[in-house]
Amino acid sequence: MSSSVVPTQHQQIQRNIKLRGKLPLGQVLVQAGLISEDQVKLALQNQSIPGYETFKIGEILALRGWIKQETCDFFAVRWEGILNSLSIKNKQKKIGYYLLEAGLLTEEQVTGILKIQQQQKKFFGEIAVAEGYLKQQTVDFFVRCLSSAKGAESVQRSALERAEKYFKLKDIKGAILELREVLRHDAKNGKAHAWLTRIYLESGQLSLAKVHLKKAIAASPNDALIREVKKQFFASVPSTAKATENKTKSKKSKSTPRASWLRFG
Repeated sequence: MSSSVVPTQHQQIQRNIKLRGKLPLGQVLVQAGLISEDQVKLALQNQSIPGYETFKIGEILALRGWIKQETCDFFAVRWEGILNSLSIKNKQKKIGYYLLEAGLLTEEQVTGILKIQQQQKKFFGEIAVAEGYLKQQTVDFFVRCLSSAKGAESVQRSALERAEKYFKLKDIKGAILELREVLRHDAKNGKAHAWLTRIYLESGQLSLAKVHLKKAIAASPNDALIREVKKQFFASVPSTAKATENKTKSKKSKSTPRASWLRFG
């Protein structure tokens, strides 16, 4: 069986894997939720069977019907180049384009998703999962890799968007994980602290909400989201607001005599 991968391209891919520490094709496909680890192990074992020694792992996976050859070729030949290009040019196409190129969606499915998206105002990947076209793990893999390739700022923005989506879906655990990922890269990200304030406030964890609110205000006091969350916090915890107000008045009253003494002494 002839390989669908051009030898020189395949050799370059293997060289890049070795030099840059890139994951082998099988592991990439597992991370994308397209095959299982057991399927990879079996395919590797098959390579030692007489007659299969020259078969690449993607060819064996495709022969067994576990994945399309088109999808294997996309990840073996094009995926790394796409990510490298994004890291340099920072010009990302819509996620539907990459899913179509990978053979994971058909043109009809992409068109259908876009029509639903116009009506429901949902994420492309969210609709693809709801329609049963893709696993959530596959969508998350593409979003994570494409965002990471564009740089830290883009990663944080995408993570914040996912956190907001999870929050609206009442998936608090998912939202917190995304926000912690943002703070891992940028501990002073005001929006991440603001969202954590809102989450902890609504779950009744006032001490944690207060901690993150202080950090949010310190990071970006004039941000619209942070002002909104601050208002929500003090509306939900009036005693805290009153204590803060009294503390402010106390400071002013203590400073007045000293100011008079300095003026007339």
